[in-house]
Amino acid sequence: MRFRSATFALLTVMTLGCYTGAEFTLGAPSLEKPVSMSQFVHDPELNVLGPGDYDEVNGFVMSFSGWSFGWPLSPHPEKDFTERLNDVVRQNDGDGIVNLRISAGNNPLNSVTMFIKGVSWFVLVGGSLVLLSYSPDKAEIAPLVAGSIVTILFLPTGAEFTVKGTVVRFRKKDK
Repeated sequence: MRFRSATFALLTVMTLGCYTGAEFTLGAPSLEKPVSMSQFVHDPELNVLGPGDYDEVNGFVMSFSGWSFGWPLSPHPEKDFTERLNDVVRQNDGDGIVNLRISAGNNPLNSVTMFIKGVSWFVLVGGSLVLLSYSPDKAEIAPLVAGSIVTILFLPTGAEFTVKGTVVRFRKKDK
């Protein structure tokens, strides 16, 4: 009985933090031009420029997807969109980006993932209760419980990312 209790406790701890949803690290560590999430941006000399100091060249929107395991202890991918931002500035002959907005949304496949994980949780809890009891069906239930654990821990989940901003060109200062 002690072994069963320890097994159930271990399974509970392993799956305690499970959720449906992906976790990512987004970044753009090697930008060639300044980027700001507000209407203020700095020039190459690190002077702060406001809306009167630049011309808006073009707005842009880019989207991409990311996939991860929906489990806090699993490795989370890093999404680097440096090159995409650098390309947008180059294509518009800009000097920087202002009003950068990054949003994350649900991937439609997560609805299927949530359903499968829900069924897996039901099988895991129900099957564990059968395994902990003295039922003769243990040999039939054990693979279902093991499969449920694998499904809960390793079924991928996704997110849709949208990045919006405005490419600007700095005005030349009269001296």
